[in-house]
Amino acid sequence: VHGDRRISYRALDARARTLARVLLAQGVRRGEAVGLLADRGIEYAVGMLACMHAGAMYLPLAAELPDARIAFMLRDSGARLLLAQEGPLHQRAAHSAGGEGCRLIALTSTAADAGTCADAADAIDLPRIGVDDASHLLFTSGSTGDPKGVVSTHGALMNRVAWMLDTFPFAHDEVCCLITSTAFVRAVWEISVPLAAGCPLVVVDAETVTDLAAFARLLSAHRVTRIVTAPSLARALTELDDAPRLLA
Repeated sequence: VHGDRRISYRALDARARTLARVLLAQGVRRGEAVGLLADRGIEYAVGMLACMHAGAMYLPLAAELPDARIAFMLRDSGARLLLAQEGPLHQRAAHSAGGEGCRLIALTSTAADAGTCADAADAIDLPRIGVDDASHLLFTSGSTGDPKGVVSTHGALMNRVAWMLDTFPFAHDEVCCLITSTAFVRAVWEISVPLAAGCPLVVVDAETVTDLAAFARLLSAHRVTRIVTAPSLARALTELDDAPRLLA
């Protein structure tokens, strides 16, 4: 759920698989990085899953990062393809991709957009993914030197997801929310755990997170039962005058 938009698990999987076949038709190689430039939301989840379906590892390029940082990450990772959300971000991506020799692909791309007929794209088999295959590539902040790319595997990701589902079991009516920038590692399992649990995931825009009253109203409206956040934000939420009613 993002704003007034909703997508079912069936539709999310179908879109991700379609885009994965577009990536394969464009020559993506197993284990290589694919840039993903999108606001956190439905398109981001589609791109993330599409990269993994294609056997590639997704490289989160958070929208709030400066262009120079995005260009560095593309160059350092050796990414040849860049998935970008349409609109203003697509224009930024075109500049970064062109400068780093990447091919730009819209997150809404179809087989026709990729120059491949639909029948041929449907015939492309998605690869079998093993626990040792790379799932994503995240860069450190660079606060102690140059930023460094850290690769994580599907096995490591699933270990984390399995541990969280076992340690904090989900009830049938749970609702989660995503508030973390996709540039941070916490966003990986903030998205993956709800998807694995089969519960709704409500995406919260950055502007809403910084407006505590609006954030509390959103949590109440969607009946969010789980939130992963820093203690300082959790404390500020509970100290709101209307907190007993909104967060009950």
